[in-house]
Amino acid sequence: MSNLSESFLELDERIGAGVVFGPKVKIKPLWFWWRGRKYQVKKITYTWKTKKGRATLYHFAVIDENDNLFELCYNSESLVWKILSSA
Repeated sequence: MSNLSESFLELDERIGAGVVFGPKVKIKPLWFWWRGRKYQVKKITYTWKTKKGRATLYHFAVIDENDNLFELCYNSESLVWKILSSA
């Protein structure tokens, strides 16, 4: 049996993202581009916010079209999207 930590990759890589910014700062990632491949976001399973200095970091746990789980993060200060983990 595989240990969850063995299949969980911690990352900190910049990505491109297709996103909808809605009313009241609602952010919805639709797809992201990582390591030469485009991933369609099928479902957002959880969202949360953290702070880093003056920046608000918006975190998204998302599932792609192949049922892979990723953690994406948007930095409101630098306007940069990153992928922080993959399972």
